[in-house]
Amino acid sequence: MPKRLTFAALLLCLVATLASAKNYTVSFKATTQVGSAKLAPGTYTLKVNGSNAVFTPVNGKEGATAEVKAEKLKKKAAYTAVESKSEEGFDKVEAISLEGTDTRLVF
Repeated sequence: MPKRLTFAALLLCLVATLASAKNYTVSFKATTQVGSAKLAPGTYTLKVNGSNAVFTPVNGKEGATAEVKAEKLKKKAAYTAVESKSEEGFDKVEAISLEGTDTRLVF
């Protein structure tokens, strides 16, 4: 009986983890620096994996990973929004607010 209970608990944790691992779509019009990574212009799928943000191009080419710090917003974001500034000839992402969550990723 305890083995079945342990298995059920592990399965429940796995399902909860997979359900919370949501992907977001972000687009960059110009070469963009996110953390220490530089991304070519294009559309990317963003997934948060622990303290890392993983950017995967929708065209299947090689993406990048950047270290990130999560901050809590006062209310849920209505859409995914990228906050950036132009510096040294390219855009630098400072933060990304994630749609439907109260999370803001700071780079």
